[in-house]
Amino acid sequence: MDRSRFAQAVRALSGSQYEDCVRLCEALLDEYGPHLDTAMVQAIALCESGQMEAGSACFDALQSAHPDHADLLYNRASVTARCGDHEQAVTWFRRTLIVDPDHHSARNNLASSLLELDQHEAAASCYEQLLARQPGHVGALFNLGNLALMNDHPEQASARFSEALRRQPDHTASLIGLASLANAEGRYQDALERLSRVPVTEQRRASFYRERSSACTGAGSFPQALSDAQRAVEIEPGSADLTNNLGVCESGQGHLEAAEQAFRAAMTLDPGHVQALANLIDLYELSNRMDDGQSLLLEHADLIETQPSLQLAQARYLQRGNQPEAALAACRTLMADGQADRLRRDASFIAGRAHDVLRQSQAAIDAWTLGNDLVASMYQRDQLGEETLVSILPALARHWLQPMSAKADSIERPPVFLFGFQRSGTTLLDTMLGSDSEIQVMEELPVLNRIVDHLQRQPDFPANLYQLQTEELNQLRDEYLTSASSCLLEATGESLDRSKLLIDKSPLNGIFAPLIQALFPEARLIMALRHPCDVVLSCFMQEFTMTPFMLNYTSLKGVTSVYEQVMGLWLNYLPVHSLAVHTIRYEDLVTNKDSSLRALMAHIGHRAEAVLGDHTDHATRRGLINTPSYHQVSQPVYTSARYRWRRYEAQLVEVMPILEPFIQAFGYAEGDEG
Repeated sequence: MDRSRFAQAVRALSGSQYEDCVRLCEALLDEYGPHLDTAMVQAIALCESGQMEAGSACFDALQSAHPDHADLLYNRASVTARCGDHEQAVTWFRRTLIVDPDHHSARNNLASSLLELDQHEAAASCYEQLLARQPGHVGALFNLGNLALMNDHPEQASARFSEALRRQPDHTASLIGLASLANAEGRYQDALERLSRVPVTEQRRASFYRERSSACTGAGSFPQALSDAQRAVEIEPGSADLTNNLGVCESGQGHLEAAEQAFRAAMTLDPGHVQALANLIDLYELSNRMDDGQSLLLEHADLIETQPSLQLAQARYLQRGNQPEAALAACRTLMADGQADRLRRDASFIAGRAHDVLRQSQAAIDAWTLGNDLVASMYQRDQLGEETLVSILPALARHWLQPMSAKADSIERPPVFLFGFQRSGTTLLDTMLGSDSEIQVMEELPVLNRIVDHLQRQPDFPANLYQLQTEELNQLRDEYLTSASSCLLEATGESLDRSKLLIDKSPLNGIFAPLIQALFPEARLIMALRHPCDVVLSCFMQEFTMTPFMLNYTSLKGVTSVYEQVMGLWLNYLPVHSLAVHTIRYEDLVTNKDSSLRALMAHIGHRAEAVLGDHTDHATRRGLINTPSYHQVSQPVYTSARYRWRRYEAQLVEVMPILEPFIQAFGYAEGDEG
């Protein structure tokens, strides 16, 4: 036989040039007569080209002549599996193994076809048999890990993936598998580290971009997450899972319309995709489109009983709809031992709010404690890195408690800085202020932090602030404004508009007040205050986006400690720095809105009329509000959260000695709490 022409036929088969392959094989068979390898290649090419009947006839004839030829049986099984007939493929793979029990590829592919048929136990048994015959088979190790992952056995999955990587350190599928596990547990930095080890040549898989997108989302790198999610969908446009993940990333960027379209597209690709449905319902709740979410819940009521993610969504809607008893009933099953940590965590915070509405204080604290404990345990699994904010507070107290000599030059219309400890009403206030068309609010963007990062990279931070001269401070001020423009554009799609009054709202920026004064000597500051006990309690009630710093908020003692340091530093600044600050109390804002806002607007030198109306329309038009107050600021001003702490005095007894000096310093005498 002409070996060169046979090799040409094999190359045509490998290059998916099936018609050429069949033609070459037919010519060889006509010229040289029957030949097993040539006829087998022809049969494969016929099947691959869609001519299954002709291909099967070729295989039948070959098997009549060679009934116990293992490779013939294996190739027939493999091409049958590739053509989607896994039931028939299983038959041929089993016959291959009867002829040759050590045909490892046949055993591995038999397991793959069993997986396609959802016969997980049989597939696992095949992989175990393969490992027994060929210890260290990387494919079998990975597939057993994947099976464990599918069956919710993360520890077994991790062990299998890790063993596969021990055998083959650059095994891409196992690296992605471990990244998937890390993402599921909230260990986002660990996931990114695993993915960084994937060879560049292998970074073309949709699963790689999916997991990196999830890790970047968890780590707060939303632009990269969105880019990766889009790339994954480009690679596999028919994947409902990847399209759903794209929706999650669009939502994280605040692209509500794009997120809604992606979730609906995922549901079109797979009408049974419950997570996409749950995500869409959650998106409606987060953007205060409660009627749309309720309609979806009613439309899919038959699924709720069996789908925990929909049960959680329903509980959230019930709690927000002022049906606390029904919300609690929905949460009880989700909070039970044996449920996934994420479900238990989210349900615990919902249950806590429902108990609070029912004035069941101890039950509320117990639920929030469970939720916070789960948050802490989940996120402490990750390598979260050094906590910088808390660590620099003592240094700020040592070095920034003296007047500044040099300051930047004045500019026209400097920003207004709005801050206050978390849960002190800053989001409510910025929503009211943002209703004025001549005000541009920059909500919790890391603009000032970038200036702090710049200073930290220089020697002698934080004392080095006092060594800067006017020209250097001018450069930092200009850097702030440039960064503000880029951050606003990225977050909102709008550039910095210098014709409007910029309000930089970030709760903890008060600790950088001396830096603000150095950069903008004429800047007006707004300090939002709330009763210290209510602040601490409210922080403990919230399910914050987790960072190393926010881990402090998962216990009453932890958040009280941070409050003591942050607000203590603020009180120490006041007698040293001549800060143009106006203090507004949450309690006054919700009981005497107009007079409180008029005084504030007079302080910043801006008209008051535009912000005295109903802020709820502006809140609704804003869409997604990325703070825990998203559902509160869209409502008319209410006073039910004012002095809530009185119902929790017994639970706050341990932290009261720390908070008492601040209660006195901020004028919250007992008589003010009527």
